[in-house]
Order: sequence, then C-alpha cells, then structure tokens
Amino acid sequence: MTTANQTIRFRITASMIGNVLRAAISVTTIMLIARWLGPKDYGRMAFLLGTFIAINGLLDLGSSAAFFTFISKRHRSSRFVSLYWKWVAIQFLFALMVVGLLPDGTLSTIWQGESRLWIVLALIASFMQQNVWPITYKMAEAQRETVKAQKLFVLFTTIHLAVVLLLWNVGKLAVPILFVVTALEWGMAGWMASRIYQRNYQFNGLGKESSDSVANVFQEFWLYCLPCIPYAWAVFASQFADRWMLQHFGGAEQQAYYGLAAHFSAISLIATTSVLHVLWKEVAEANERGNDEKVQWLYQRANRILFMFGVLISCFLIPWAKEIITLALGKEYVDGAPVMTIMFLYPVYQTLGQINGTMFYAMEMTRPYVIINIVNMIISIVTAYFLLAPADAILPGLGLGSTGLALKMTAMGFVSVNFSIWWLARKKKWDYPMGYQLVNIAIFMLAGFAVYHATNMFIGETVHVIIRGCIAGTAYIALAGMVLYRMPVLIGMNRNELIKYVHLAFAAVR
Repeated sequence: MTTANQTIRFRITASMIGNVLRAAISVTTIMLIARWLGPKDYGRMAFLLGTFIAINGLLDLGSSAAFFTFISKRHRSSRFVSLYWKWVAIQFLFALMVVGLLPDGTLSTIWQGESRLWIVLALIASFMQQNVWPITYKMAEAQRETVKAQKLFVLFTTIHLAVVLLLWNVGKLAVPILFVVTALEWGMAGWMASRIYQRNYQFNGLGKESSDSVANVFQEFWLYCLPCIPYAWAVFASQFADRWMLQHFGGAEQQAYYGLAAHFSAISLIATTSVLHVLWKEVAEANERGNDEKVQWLYQRANRILFMFGVLISCFLIPWAKEIITLALGKEYVDGAPVMTIMFLYPVYQTLGQINGTMFYAMEMTRPYVIINIVNMIISIVTAYFLLAPADAILPGLGLGSTGLALKMTAMGFVSVNFSIWWLARKKKWDYPMGYQLVNIAIFMLAGFAVYHATNMFIGETVHVIIRGCIAGTAYIALAGMVLYRMPVLIGMNRNELIKYVHLAFAAVR
C-alpha cells in the first residue's frame, strides 16, 4: 500500500499498534528507573522534567500547533520549514541563556535547591523529547507517513530501555546521565523523522517558494498564534505552579507518586494518542475545503469511541491500583496507591480535552479556545494551592499532597472539558449530549469492581496478581463486549454499525 493510498483506518490501526508497543516498553522503562532510583531521586527527576515541559510550552507560544496545521492543509516549501526550525532554535538558545545567567539564589528558589548542571541537562533532555521530537513526528504525519513515524517511535523507545538496562548493569544509572541519554536519543529520532518530510517535499518539487518570505510566514504565524500567547502564559503558570507547589509543600516523594501515577494512567490514552494527529490532519484539510459535514462526523465519532475506550481501560485498572504499584514499583511506593486510583480516571476526560483541543486548533479557532482555557487555568491554580498548602500556611490549605493534585486534575478536567464541548457544539450547531459520559463511567466502574472482587473471592488473593489480573481481564472484556452489544448507543452507534466496525478492525489488523 503506497503512502498516497493509505486510508484513515489503516493509519489509525498502524498508530494504535505502535502506541501499544511503545506504551508497554515505556511503562517497563519507567518502572525500572523508579525502582532503581528510589522515590527521592525519581521525584527530583520528575520535578525537573515537569517544570521544563511547562517552560517549553511557554516558549512555543502555540507555534508548533500552527506549524502542524499549516503543513497539514497543503504542502509547504523548504523555506517555510527552514524558517520554522530557526524559530525552534531561538527558543532553545533563549532558554539556555536564561538558565545560565540566573543568579544562584534565584535558581535555587525556582528549582528547590537543584544544581545548575542538573537543571541545564533537564532543559536539554526535555526540549529534545517534548519539543523537537513531537514537531518532527507531526511533520511525518502531515505527509500521512504514520507507519514510518510509528516505527521510529517504537525503535527509539526500545533503544532507551536497552540503554537504561545497560547503565544499571554497569552501575552508572543516575539522573544526570539519564538526561544526557534522553537528549541524544530523541535528538537523533527527530533528525530521522524530519528526513521523511524532506524527502516528500523534494519529491513533490517544493523548493523555496517566493510566497514564503520571512514577512509572509511571520504574518501567517502571527495571526494564528496571537491569541495563543496569553494562553501559553496561563498554561505555563498552571503547570509550573502544580509541580512547584507539590515539590515545595510535599517534597520529592510526593512528586514521585504523582509523576508515576500520571505515567501509568496514560495507558488509557493509547487510543487517543493513536488518533489525534490523524484526526488533526483530516479535520484541517476538510475544514479548508469547507466540508463541514465530514468535520462533524469525524469529531462526534472520535468523541464517543475514544471516550469509551478510555473508560473501559480506566474502570478496569482502578480497583487494581495498589496491586499494580506493589508489583511494578515495590512497597516503598505503596503510599501512592490513592493517587494512582484517582489518576486512572483523569485520562477519561483528558481524552475529550485533547480531541476538543485538536478540533479548535485544526479549524484555526484559537481565540475562543484560549479564552476558555485561560479561565480554567486561573481556577486551577487557586484550587491547587488550597489542596496542596498545609494547614499552618499563611493562607491555610488541606495539605493533601499528590492526592490533592490528582483530585484537582480530575475535577477540573471534567468541568473544563464539558464547557469546551458545549461551546463548540453551540458554535457549530451540533448536538451536545452529556449523559453518555456519566452512564458509561457508572456502568463500567461497577463492572470493574465486580470483576475485581469476584476474582479475589473465587480464586483467592494468594494466587499471583498477574494470574488474577489475566483472569479478571478476560472476564471484564467479555462482560464489556456483552454490554456494548446490547447497548451500542453507549458509543453512538446502532448494532449493525458496531458489528461493521468490529469486522473492519479485525480486517485491518490482519
């Protein structure tokens, strides 16, 4: 099958397979690193990386979303791509300069006593993994080269696991070395992914188009990104505040509990991450052509199916949170079980949030998206403070640590996502059904706990947790299948549509 003939279904299937493999490898890597570093050092690493993810988003100012939207709508010239990469280089050099010039006292306050070397290495590692690689991955997706991009993603995720095992074997596994390794790996992966796009535009004869002058490209990005500038500040403030307050009020161990819970809960996002870039590309192209009917169909079908997929995974994993932590991370992390329980529910609404964000960006409706989310970020920061601050603070809080942050993320996700869904539906004159969310969660949460308790009752808790989990998982899948067959309306389909999609999925996998 040639690139030009790849269907949406084929690309989504390829992305799903790649993401499942990558998720399994990533979780294994994170589990080993957390075990071998221990809660304190792992928490320090999570804190540094988390703060720089926030900072990199601030520097980006929405330009990566604009870039992907522009190259998805139509082929762009080599000059256009070159100008954008110069902007990425400016972001990186500016961040390095600021960290290098900050006084020691300021640096210590912001990063809670960490050394300048660790901070600089974390900056470089985060920039390569969270900025450079995603940009080049999107470039490949814009050419519908999903299979090649996924192969690269899986390859370098596997390489990282191999390097971690090697470092541990020779006694050199340490946070700064992990930062160096991460930067080198994802820098190389980004370079290889960018070559996919370059080969395609060279093949299509797209050189330095005269229309892509510095002034024209700047104007194009400026119009798209202008509303994103205050949003970037708000996202930075919210993300950085969450990590900083958790480190300041709770310490490195609480940071480790939250970071690990966030990583493990991301398993529920496998389907969503498999679809988002494909959805973005197709919506941007359909919207450019004025095909509103296709845009609506893509949006509503993605919402219902991906939400259900997230619910099915999360509702099965929630009862097993303590067993997962004990098995994967060891007893020293068991105090983080409540955090993981809550965080397993967060991706359900993160799924809807990412779909809605994709729709707003792909249709270039950045201004309303920014306004909605700035209000959400302001409320989020205030809520986080009162959940994290101790009772003896100047403004007393509840001192809930990582559990409080998990509660905030989940509750705010529910509120903000449903408001953005309502607004988009109202603007586009689409239906806004909300009841399916609560019904789906209630049904499958009940099913998850029923299967969990039935397994432990009839098999016994003395049987190894992996065996119990496999038996429970088989029963849960069968039960979920029966529920969806009887009530396909839960995913917005009738029975014939559901059967058709199941057959298509099996055919695609074969």
